[in-house]
Parts: sequence; structure tokens; C-alpha cells
Amino acid sequence: QAGGKDPAKLGEAIEAGVAVMLQALT
Repeated sequence: QAGGKDPAKLGEAIEAGVAVMLQALT
């Protein structure tokens, strides 16, 4: 994967994952 070490992309992925988890819990 090219650019797999992109902090910005990683942060966005984490935020998206958290949002999905929160929606699943509520």
C-alpha cells in the first residue's frame, strides 16, 4: 500500500471508525 504511513489519513480512518461504533451502540 503506497502512503500507508499517512497520519492525516490514519486520523480520518480512526475518527470514521469511532463514529460508526458510536452509531452502532446507540
